[in-house]
Amino acid sequence: MTIKRDRSNKILTINQTDYVYKVLERFGMTDYNPHETPMVTRQARSKKINQDQEKTRRKLDVLYREIIGCISYLANASRPDISFAVNFLSRKQSNPTEEDWLDVKRVLRYLKGTAKLGLTFRGNGDTLEAYSDSSFKDWPDSTSTSGIAISLYKDTVAWRSHKQTLVTSSTCGLEYLAMSEACKEIVSLDKALRDILGYTMYPVTLYCDNQSARDCTQKEGSHKLKDFDDTLEEIKKRLDERKRIGIKRKLSDTHGDYVKQCALEEAAAVTNAD
Repeated sequence: MTIKRDRSNKILTINQTDYVYKVLERFGMTDYNPHETPMVTRQARSKKINQDQEKTRRKLDVLYREIIGCISYLANASRPDISFAVNFLSRKQSNPTEEDWLDVKRVLRYLKGTAKLGLTFRGNGDTLEAYSDSSFKDWPDSTSTSGIAISLYKDTVAWRSHKQTLVTSSTCGLEYLAMSEACKEIVSLDKALRDILGYTMYPVTLYCDNQSARDCTQKEGSHKLKDFDDTLEEIKKRLDERKRIGIKRKLSDTHGDYVKQCALEEAAAVTNAD
């Protein structure tokens, strides 16, 4: 990973360009033309599969798992743009078909054209925000895929794309589940920030594109998105108490150092008198 810091403008950038080139070279993809997107749309993919069923069913003996492992590292570290594609293709590792193999190579071709992309941190804000979204029954078992992204100080610091474990009968339900997962990540991140910074980032804004799911969080009896953590008053009270304890310890340490210094000066005076 390459980390560049522009101290004068307070900008930090990270990318894994060298790693991308190493992966392309390892799997013989350096001479392939780049793609503009990591995956085709679901509608186009379904149409293509229906046109060539025999080709899709054929199993291949290829380095599928090795590629998934390499691009998973990228997706988790600095490339949220391939998170969905990696999550989708990683579910086919046991029996990849020729169609799956073409899809995973498409991701590599996309990475070739975007090898220099990465994350930029500017810290232009002072908030913690989250975004959630979901597909609707995009899997044969009627489950859906959720995606979340969390920004701290207006910079993306966490993201995730995953298959939901529950089958929902409406878009409201699956969007509510996605919001629930986002809230879990928010609580975990804020608790870590409390230890590091000594204050909380609450209240946090969670963005969702489903009005019904948003309304469900406000209804009486629908408290799953409200009671993940302690109340803001309780959190601030504990942080204030921790701050007071820290001040007392600092004063105690300072007093101890003063006593030690006095003892040393007294001992030195006795030695000089002798």
